[in-house]
Amino acid sequence: MASFQETKEEIQRRADLVGLVGKFVKLKKSGRNYTGLCPFHSEKSPSFNVSPERQFFHCFGCKKGGNVFDFWMEYHGVSFQEAFRELARIYGVDLPERPFSEADRKKRDLRAKLLSVEEAASAYFSSNLRNGLEGSVARAYLEGRGLDPATMAEFRLGYAVNRWDGLLSHLQDKGIDPGLAEQTGLLISKANGYYDRFRGRVIFPIFDLTGQVVGFGGRCMDDSLPKYLNSPETLLFHKGELLYGLHEAVSAVRETGRVIIVEGYMDCLALRSHGIREVVAVLGTALTPGHVRRLKGFAAEAYVVFDSDEAGRAAAVKSLPLFLNEGMSARAIALPEGEDPDSFVKALGRTKFLELVSEAPALFDFILDLKSKMISGLPEEKALLLNEIAFMLKSVSDETISALYVRRIAQRLDIPETLIWRRLREQTPGALGEDKFGPGDSLEWMRSADDYGSDLQILNLMVHHPGSFLQLKGCNWGLMTSASVTVELIEAFFRSYETDGSVIPEGLGEYLITDEARRRLREILLHPSIYTEEGLEQAVSEFRERHRQTELKELIRQAKEKGDISELNALLKLKGRSNKK
Repeated sequence: MASFQETKEEIQRRADLVGLVGKFVKLKKSGRNYTGLCPFHSEKSPSFNVSPERQFFHCFGCKKGGNVFDFWMEYHGVSFQEAFRELARIYGVDLPERPFSEADRKKRDLRAKLLSVEEAASAYFSSNLRNGLEGSVARAYLEGRGLDPATMAEFRLGYAVNRWDGLLSHLQDKGIDPGLAEQTGLLISKANGYYDRFRGRVIFPIFDLTGQVVGFGGRCMDDSLPKYLNSPETLLFHKGELLYGLHEAVSAVRETGRVIIVEGYMDCLALRSHGIREVVAVLGTALTPGHVRRLKGFAAEAYVVFDSDEAGRAAAVKSLPLFLNEGMSARAIALPEGEDPDSFVKALGRTKFLELVSEAPALFDFILDLKSKMISGLPEEKALLLNEIAFMLKSVSDETISALYVRRIAQRLDIPETLIWRRLREQTPGALGEDKFGPGDSLEWMRSADDYGSDLQILNLMVHHPGSFLQLKGCNWGLMTSASVTVELIEAFFRSYETDGSVIPEGLGEYLITDEARRRLREILLHPSIYTEEGLEQAVSEFRERHRQTELKELIRQAKEKGDISELNALLKLKGRSNKK
């Protein structure tokens, strides 16, 4: 039998840390290493590194790091002994006969016993659903909700009989201590014994990422309250971190690059039964930072499904800061009034639901539109709304995203961008952009935003990403900006391209006429790029859309001046269709 040290070294030799970590964190090759967003703290720029050569990880943000055992312990919240045994199983290494410390052994044994209780309860509930008169009633209820036997079996659905001691008696027959079952939340103690927590309910086992049952959710089949009942917080069960269905959805989420977040177990299962597999559900609670942090390791973008009522709108507003804080892109799916994902997909089918997904607006745009419709347009109302939105945006450190959001706020509320930038600076003194530049550079950039307004984004794109800016050659910049200096700089850019076949931003001075334009060029060249490589395409698209809207606005103005009612109506219809997109 190999020694403990030899077994430990064999596990490390067989382990592929990049592959293992990559199951839980979205990694990207960066030189000799792999980087990603740290799963252990909130961040927007990747500081989490994995070295395939040295087989260790390190986060420059929170400073956590170590080998394969350290990652498994930190990510799953288990002891070294538990990590050792689980990794030995994963990599097919025989365990040594080596005693651990008394404390390690007690913790390992307790966790293992609690997991065995959860498994025994899950098997009991599943058996109840498959057998007996009460089970047939529960099966009929689930089938009536559109669930087929395959989905019930895949998620191991069950039924808790409507008795105070149904599970208690079963566990006692199995020789399981009721006191131990109480620690899982399955039993509740009373003066002279214990009774079942779940009674007369359809049961949904809740799994961790390794596929082990760690808790349960129960749904009543009538109008009893509460409609849903979950396991309490235990050593195994933490509803602020767990998501229903994630253990089964991981592969589909990775393949599609997106995760659809719904509110209830039935919503999740209904979508899955219609072939939409990249879906998870929260466990009777609002989204938490822990949920978002876990999901961003698997998906590039989250699609959050909201009800159309007031509670749904409030949930949307509350969720935005979570995604902004974690640097995860999010979109909003607002269902028709009175519908939930379960009822919608049953009535209209998979294709119609996927149409909602494909048309889902960015969560920020959804909330901005929602909020702006609630005000009459009075200056005082706009000021209050601007304060609220600026407070939400104070955590955004990506300069590209900030610039795009500011532009949208300005267009939607008809407020100058310079005013919005000032308000953001008041909300976040020295904070905006610190991830990228540092406090001094960020403040300098913000001061320039005050001076130049939206022209800063245009000129920054022009000098730092001329290849991308060339895609905007056909734009009428006289409509896009009222600043003659900006127009002069842009015209010089395209004149240089037409003359030389390429553009060297530093050489544009010879094409400029005024000293003011030359000074502005020098200042813009001193500023670093505010665009990430990933944000360039979106920035160009935003400028094109802005040009289209500005051009349309100008055509409407001209039609009004000419008194051409037919042309004006056609343009207004075009504008209306555009605003719905």
